Amino acid sequence: MHKKGSDTGFIDLRDQKDIDYWCRKLECSEHILRLCLNKVGRSRKSVEAYLHMNRDWLIINNDQSNQQMNE
Repeated sequence: MHKKGSDTGFIDLRDQKDIDYWCRKLECSEHILRLCLNKVGRSRKSVEAYLHMNRDWLIINNDQSNQQMNE
């Protein structure tokens, strides 16, 4: 039986349900989740720690990037 990332400790970018689950659990957008995964890898604990330490910076930079794209 295949376990989801929420069961294994890893986040599966190929599974939209897993991405949606972690976005809800970590209270972040998919874009920010992907930024974290690109920086620290697929480990749930690493992503949680990185997001916790960098949440404000990630959100501010993500908002600025979105504004620039809309101009």
